[in-house]
Amino acid sequence: MLVAVAAVPLTPVASAAAPYKGANTAAVQDDFNGDGYRDLVVGAPGAANGTVEAAGAVVVLYGSSGTVSASRRTVITQATAGVPGDPEDSDLFGETVAAGDPDRDGYADLIVGTPHEKPAVHR
Repeated sequence: MLVAVAAVPLTPVASAAAPYKGANTAAVQDDFNGDGYRDLVVGAPGAANGTVEAAGAVVVLYGSSGTVSASRRTVITQATAGVPGDPEDSDLFGETVAAGDPDRDGYADLIVGTPHEKPAVHR
């Protein structure tokens, strides 16, 4: 089975001009904004995007010294700038999510699975 994935760049918040020294190390994993606190990613593959049913979404909740906060979040869909593809019925964007730092820039990178993505045909 072929599953489309998208690496989603998250822009660090303005207060994090450079990666926190411990960002995405063994001590601090899944730190998407480089502030030194772990962030939480929640896939919402059944989420509608306007009138597009089950296009899917991913929500990143940013952590702090005490907890994560629903008020400090980023919602990512295939309509988000920089995310490949377009929202389509039943794409299920966000059915799987993973994090890592493959480009070794000190920031965690988000990888999102879209199992029903219809690949573009190049002719």
